[in-house]
Amino acid sequence: MIHALCSWALVEKEFQNISQGCNEKPAFYLFRVAKSFSQMGPWNNLWLSLPVLDFTQWRSPPPPISTAHEHHNEEEVDSDTDEDSEQDDYRVIKDSPPVDLSETNRFMDFLDKVLFLDNLAHVKKFCLKTDSMYFDQDRVKKWINSIVLRDVEELILYIKCSGPRVVPLELFYCESYCVRFAVSEQTVQFFSNCPVLEDLYMTNVSWKGLDVICFALPQLKFFTIRGFGRESIENVKVKFDTPNLLSLTWFDHLPEEFIVDSFPCLVEAGIRYNFAEGHTKSRYHSLYEFVQKVSHVNHLMVSHTYFRPKILDDSSVLPRSYHTFSNLVSFEVDVIYYGQIGLLFNIILQFSPNLASLIFHQLFWFHRLHEDVLPFNIVPQCLLLSLKSIEFRKFYGSPKEMEVVKLFLESARVLQTITLGSSSHHLEHLNKKKPTAEEVEDANDIILEQLQTFSWASADCSVKFLSP
Repeated sequence: MIHALCSWALVEKEFQNISQGCNEKPAFYLFRVAKSFSQMGPWNNLWLSLPVLDFTQWRSPPPPISTAHEHHNEEEVDSDTDEDSEQDDYRVIKDSPPVDLSETNRFMDFLDKVLFLDNLAHVKKFCLKTDSMYFDQDRVKKWINSIVLRDVEELILYIKCSGPRVVPLELFYCESYCVRFAVSEQTVQFFSNCPVLEDLYMTNVSWKGLDVICFALPQLKFFTIRGFGRESIENVKVKFDTPNLLSLTWFDHLPEEFIVDSFPCLVEAGIRYNFAEGHTKSRYHSLYEFVQKVSHVNHLMVSHTYFRPKILDDSSVLPRSYHTFSNLVSFEVDVIYYGQIGLLFNIILQFSPNLASLIFHQLFWFHRLHEDVLPFNIVPQCLLLSLKSIEFRKFYGSPKEMEVVKLFLESARVLQTITLGSSSHHLEHLNKKKPTAEEVEDANDIILEQLQTFSWASADCSVKFLSP
């Protein structure tokens, strides 16, 4: 590593000496300087072994400013012609002088020389930004293809060029992707050409202009979508053809419909979503049908909106029969309201005979609603035979929270651990300052004393508090 750093320092020094007083772009001197070292034995072609090639600072020259302003009022460009596409950075105004493309062409020639050399070594990271329509689409494709064939580990592209299709098919043979598409049509093209993709992570997705999107990925094992997209997915049908999927995480609005035959290999699923106003019974029906498709998983996480009908007092949207989660060993809910605990028992715990772990991120309650958790006529089988761990990741020790903990303590016969969130955040909110370790410990002791007054069905159960 020291050898390489010293060598590159010499290249930089020579680069500065040569480029002084020159009007040309420095990027092109890199190639010339590197070539000048070809007679220097240990430094021969050293630059070809650099692990990172970053060309994101390139900027195309803009058209003449004065001419653009002169004709701006005469030739107004309609910015609403295509709402889906981004504005071009440099517009060509009618009757304006031709744009000087010499710099752009020389930059493309430079990349041709660099990326098509036979002795170019393994590139760990390649970054490229083409910022205008004057870049040749075919050449950009060849650059990407050349880098992919050299087993690049990280590829970062910001592409704008002369055509809409700049993604070569060779790119679809990578094992994982983090991709941002500005145009929805490119998304459809992308997902129909990934025969060996195993890990797909999507964030801040725009669904505008799509009616149906199909994830036909035969080797996909891990799928994650997060971010609650800028454009609503509520009018889009989402189809899955992913027979080898192991993990599914859906953190976005619910689509109009999930279309899937089955997930035969699925082990874990996380489904967090929001409902817009005016959702109909059919939308809830679509949700319950999708949950049925993942009911065989070992680990399931759902949003509190799965239990929302209880809060809305609208039992008409509930299914007539519930799913059986025979394989479920771990269930997690992001937040849950006090009034939804009964529904949790009725549609999850009652049908999860092998559940061993239950996790609540946070428990809320409505002050203006009459909420009643107890009594229950039937204790779910999992509380009698399998539930060993319950966790409340945020816990303030409120009366409603204590009542829910009491419910599980009195019913879970094989329970081994109840884990409660630290009192630190609650104390900080009350006192407007960060509590000391002694204050947190005292608050935890008060909660523990209250719990000890309850009846415990399991003599082996212990209480733990999470660290602040």
